[in-house]
Amino acid sequence: GSARTVSETDLAALAGGERWEPLALHLCGGRLVALAATERAAWDGGREQAVCALLIDVSDPAAPQALAQLAQSGRYLASFTSGGLLYVATVHAVSGGAAADQPRSYCPTLYEASGAAALAAERILVQGGGAGGAYTLLTAVDPAAAVDPAATGAYAGALAVLSGGERLFFGDGYLAMAADDPYLWEEAAEGTAVMHAGTDTRLTLVTLAGGRMEAAAALLSGRLYDFFAQDGGYAALTEVCELVSGADGAQDVYRALNRYAFDARLCLLDAREGLPADGGAQP
Repeated sequence: GSARTVSETDLAALAGGERWEPLALHLCGGRLVALAATERAAWDGGREQAVCALLIDVSDPAAPQALAQLAQSGRYLASFTSGGLLYVATVHAVSGGAAADQPRSYCPTLYEASGAAALAAERILVQGGGAGGAYTLLTAVDPAAAVDPAATGAYAGALAVLSGGERLFFGDGYLAMAADDPYLWEEAAEGTAVMHAGTDTRLTLVTLAGGRMEAAAALLSGRLYDFFAQDGGYAALTEVCELVSGADGAQDVYRALNRYAFDARLCLLDAREGLPADGGAQP
């Protein structure tokens, strides 16, 4: 047999003339959703990166129709469907850096037909002590609400994590964000300053629950390699790679690489009781 092309549609024209960089295509809630990279007006009057979701009616394959359009600020990370909702993750860069005492400045933005709105402060979590260069923004889009004039909004939920990380692990009913947390510490050994350098993982585990996203945090030893749900809990595999140098002074640690210590760790977590605050990381 052979396949026949029924129609070809310019998504930019369908979306109102914007230039689009295609990202992903999903079938969710009976609607076709096209994701694309674009720009939106920023809070400072300039333009900022955004990911746009265009909901399309393809009941007539010969003439697809745009139903609704919404967007969120940031650079595209990933997207997936779960429980009839579309989840979209982006990275929203912090302009000029975020002060430790004002971590919720330069908030991520959601764009709907009703206009643009900064994410509410109570939906922003802070990882890594408050200062950070980017938010990881996760939204839950309800396609049915997006095209219903009586609905209060297309977003079933939204959550931003400052310094949440760009490595994501998806599973049934959860998402895990992983951010590298480098460390450097010194100890005295036989009159010599011994330097230790390595990387741990700041983990943010988000339970999805139909868009009502709740988050818990943990610090794991080593760099996270894999993560998944098992027997009602979660399992993480990390690699601990520590650089140990006998150089005299921290400035020499980069040119006196004496020894690497490799180790694999298995960490079991239970978010129902709260994730461990410390997975055994070095001070």
